Amino acid sequence: MEQQWGIQITAIRLTASGYMLDFRYRVTDPQKALPILRPEARAYILHEKSGIKLPVPDTQFGRLRQKTLKPEANRQYCVVFSTPQGLVSRGDKVSVVIGDFKAEHLNVE
Repeated sequence: MEQQWGIQITAIRLTASGYMLDFRYRVTDPQKALPILRPEARAYILHEKSGIKLPVPDTQFGRLRQKTLKPEANRQYCVVFSTPQGLVSRGDKVSVVIGDFKAEHLNVE
């Protein structure tokens, strides 16, 4: 992950009483991480048990996703995904997809 994409995944956890998933990662190489942080990169989570794709919510404040054309090394970034309550449980496996980036079989905390 770090060699190819220049990031370290730090967490994927349930938040907002189970209605959202919080995906966090730290940039180790800004050039390699740039495709993940580009505004046009489509992001979703695939819940492996059900096969359901979970989107980034689009709120009145915009999408709940950090994006930039100038990533910073050692900075942590996050993406929040919506999920119907009860669909995803702690210990479930999910895959995070952002553009061409894909992190598979992550355990939800």
